Amino acid sequence: RLAQKRVASMHAEHSKAALKIQCCWRRFDAQLRNRALLYERSVEQHCNKIRIITSEHNYWTQKVEDLKSPAKLQIKADIELQHANLMEERRQKYEEIHALETHFEDQFNLLQQISPQEVEGGWEE
Repeated sequence: RLAQKRVASMHAEHSKAALKIQCCWRRFDAQLRNRALLYERSVEQHCNKIRIITSEHNYWTQKVEDLKSPAKLQIKADIELQHANLMEERRQKYEEIHALETHFEDQFNLLQQISPQEVEGGWEE
């Protein structure tokens, strides 16, 4: 009977120790898995950033190459020529409007200077 109690108490102690060991092992294993998942996620994020930067670099490199092509250079030259033509046309219109404004002001000043009798008599320039 004494041996049975001793064996039962040892069994209980060993069971408690085994449970503690299992708990510690599961906690340690969970930490390892979490660290591995976090590391993989971090590496994946860095890879995504590198992919984005690489794709942007490729995109802008292609844009530069497209702009250096003869067709694009011709379009650019056409646009610059069109811009010059429009600027000249704008300058001419400005001069025309300025000349008409000056003529109108002169006519208005002449009209202010003549008398009402001259106006009734048929004023002409």
